[in-house]
Amino acid sequence: MAKMLDAVGIPCGHEKIFSLAINTNLILCDDSAYLAESSWLAVPFLNSVLLEDTPIIHIVRDPLDVISSYLSNKIYLIKKSPYWIYQAAFEPWMYDEKVTALEMACAHYWYWNDRIESYKDRTYFFHRIEDDAEEFLNNLGHSVIDDKVSPGYNHVKDIAHRVTWEEIMNCQMQDEQLKERLIEMTKRYGYDACDKYNFANVTP
Repeated sequence: MAKMLDAVGIPCGHEKIFSLAINTNLILCDDSAYLAESSWLAVPFLNSVLLEDTPIIHIVRDPLDVISSYLSNKIYLIKKSPYWIYQAAFEPWMYDEKVTALEMACAHYWYWNDRIESYKDRTYFFHRIEDDAEEFLNNLGHSVIDDKVSPGYNHVKDIAHRVTWEEIMNCQMQDEQLKERLIEMTKRYGYDACDKYNFANVTP
C-alpha cells in the first residue's frame, strides 16, 4: 500500500509513524514527509481526537491468506516478542494457554477488521488487495501514472501452506462463535467461505 500511494504522489510510510520500538512501546513520529501511513498498529488509536479528521483506508485480503501468513510468520507467535506483547494488550485471549495458534490467527483477522469497520462513519475507503488498483485510486481522486502502479504493488505472495476452511472448522476453539463471525465477515468482504460445514456437526 505504501508503495502504491507513493507511486501516485501520496507520500506514504510503512510503520513510520506508528511503529514498535525494541521495548514494545508505540512510537509516534511527527514526520511531515508523509501524508499517509500504512500500519495496522494504528488501529487502536483511530478514536484519538488527533486522527478524527484523518481519512481511513481499510485494506483487506482473503482471510485464508492472512491467517496462513500469520501462522507462518513467527514474529506474531513468539510469546513476549514485541509484536506479541502489543497484540496481547488489545487481544487478552492471547494469554489463554488453551487458545491454539490457529484460533489466535482467526481472532486476529476478525478483531482488527471489526475495529476498523467501527469507524465507517468517518471518511472511509475500502479496498480488497486482490481487486483492481486503478478503481481504488480513482475513488481516492488519483489515477495510475505511467504504469507506475504495477501488479506487484497489489500482489499476494505465495504461502507454503494455505490454511483451509476445513482446518478452521475442525479446530477446537475456546470461542466457537468466532467461526461463524469469521465466515460472515468473509462473505461480506466478497470472498469465498465454506457453506458445506454445519456448525452443529463440527468435529470437536
